[in-house]
Amino acid sequence: LGPEPRAGRARSAHDDDNDDDDDDSCEGLERAKLTCFLLFATPEVMSTWRARGQLSLQQVRREGFYPAGVLPRLLGRAVAFMQSTARRPADTIQLTARQAVLCYGKHAFVLRSLRREGCLRIDILVRSSALVVPKVLEQAND
Repeated sequence: LGPEPRAGRARSAHDDDNDDDDDDSCEGLERAKLTCFLLFATPEVMSTWRARGQLSLQQVRREGFYPAGVLPRLLGRAVAFMQSTARRPADTIQLTARQAVLCYGKHAFVLRSLRREGCLRIDILVRSSALVVPKVLEQAND
């Protein structure tokens, strides 16, 4: 499911800024600092995509698939993780039929269904993807 996570973490131009304060709040964050897509395809198609090195949404629509129930499944796992680690009540989550604003600790992100394109979009609202991307991949693969 999606590319294999690489060792280390994704970096942005702002990684040198101190992002490790004790504030566990994810309020007031609205612009994506990093964006990634969660794609779904057979192992053969995924191998072809990896070999190409680049991919268009048209190719994802044509060659991939969008699993029924993938967004509710990931939302359920994300909410459970949020409540167990940050002790956030479920009513603090911004949720619509196609997206949710979630926080893993202070790592805020938007999980958005792009059903027509055949993928999920993850807009990371903090400067590092070190927590969000591996956790979402783990939850998607379970």
